[in-house]
Amino acid sequence: MDNTAIILNRPSSSFHMIGGTVGGGFGGKVDVVTEPVTCIAALKTGRPVKWRWTRREEMQVSSTCGAWRMEYRDGVTRDGRIVARQVRSLHDAGAYHRHSPYGVNKHSANLAGPYNIPNVWIDAYCVYTNKQPASAMRGFGVTPASFAIEVQMDRIAERLGMDPWEIRFINAYRNGQTRAIRKTVDDATLVETLQAAARLAGHELPAHLQAMHSNDWSENPRTMHLGGSHNGSEQQRSTHPSNGAERQQAGHLKNGPEHPQAHLSDGKEA
Repeated sequence: MDNTAIILNRPSSSFHMIGGTVGGGFGGKVDVVTEPVTCIAALKTGRPVKWRWTRREEMQVSSTCGAWRMEYRDGVTRDGRIVARQVRSLHDAGAYHRHSPYGVNKHSANLAGPYNIPNVWIDAYCVYTNKQPASAMRGFGVTPASFAIEVQMDRIAERLGMDPWEIRFINAYRNGQTRAIRKTVDDATLVETLQAAARLAGHELPAHLQAMHSNDWSENPRTMHLGGSHNGSEQQRSTHPSNGAERQQAGHLKNGPEHPQAHLSDGKEA
C-alpha cells in the first residue's frame, strides 16, 4: 500500500485493505495496478470496493512473464575450462517497462552462471514492443538465464566430447574466487550440490569428481587445474533499456594446430 499512498499523496496509515486468499505471488502481484483505482473508488463512494478481473481482462491488462532471447558466445579450452563468455540478452518488456529494468538487472547478474569464468562481457536490453507489459514473475529473469546457461553447458560438453557432469565440476566456482559481478565467493556449494544430486539420481561419479569440494581452490589456488580466475580482470557491462535488432550466432569450433585452445562459439535462444 506504500506505493498507493505515494500516488494518492496520503499517509499509508489512512488505508485499510482486506485481502482474500489469492495464492502465491512469485512476482506476478508486484505491480501497483488495481490498488490506486480501488482506493479512489472507495474515497469517492465512501464504501468498501472490491476489484475482480475477468479471465479475459487478466490476460489483457495484468503483467505477463516477458519473453527472452539470449545469445551465448564462449571461449573454452580443450580440457573444458571456460575462459571467456560473452552474452547478449533481449527482454520483451512490452509497451511499458513496469519492473522490467530491475528484472533485466538481476538477469544480467546471473547470465554467467555459477561458474568461474575469468573474462565476462554482458549486454542486456529491455526491448519495447506493442505487446502487453511484462514484469516480475517466476524468478524475475533468473530462471530463463539458468535454463540457457545449463543448455549451453551441455552443448559445450557435447562439442568437446566430455562428460556434462565433469564440465560443471571443473568450472563450478569455489570459495575465494571472484564472480563476474566482482563479488568474492564465500558461500559456494555447487560442487557439493552436484555430488548430492548424483547420489539421488543413482549416478556414480568418478573418484576425482567425488574428491572435489568448494574449498579446494582457496586451499591451493596455484596448483589447481580447474580454470581458476586467479582474480584476473573480469568485466561486465549492463546497458540502459534500448531497442535493438535480434540476431542468432552461428556456432563453430576451431581446433587447428594454430589454436592452442578450442574456441567455442554457440548461440543460445531461450
